[in-house]
Amino acid sequence: PTYHFFYMVKPHQDATALTLNVDCEPYTVGDQSLPSVSASASKSASGEVLLTLTNLHPSKAFTLDCELADMTVNSVDGTILVGDAINAFNAFDNPTRVQPADYSGANMQGGGKLQIELPAASVVALTLK
Repeated sequence: PTYHFFYMVKPHQDATALTLNVDCEPYTVGDQSLPSVSASASKSASGEVLLTLTNLHPSKAFTLDCELADMTVNSVDGTILVGDAINAFNAFDNPTRVQPADYSGANMQGGGKLQIELPAASVVALTLK
């Protein structure tokens, strides 16, 4: 799955980083807390915006409402990487257990808002055109 992750975030290379604010509940284990969702955004030379999101929470999905400032979006394409269990991995006897799949859980809502359904323990890469 590591290879798949790097392939999904590869378009960020040589792109221009965009400012992004993520406000979400923390994922807490014991006395340690981290944001449940992390995200990165960048703009390619061709003008496409890549948005990658990771849901750290092992069992809770999130619905994210994103305000897209100064941007017109005509289409959203997505890829998701998620396993059938939090500890899923690919092995010689099951090399495709975890693999990227088409993702359709992100939709424009009007008024420049993008809604994203982010499953538990997943990585989503979106291309906004």
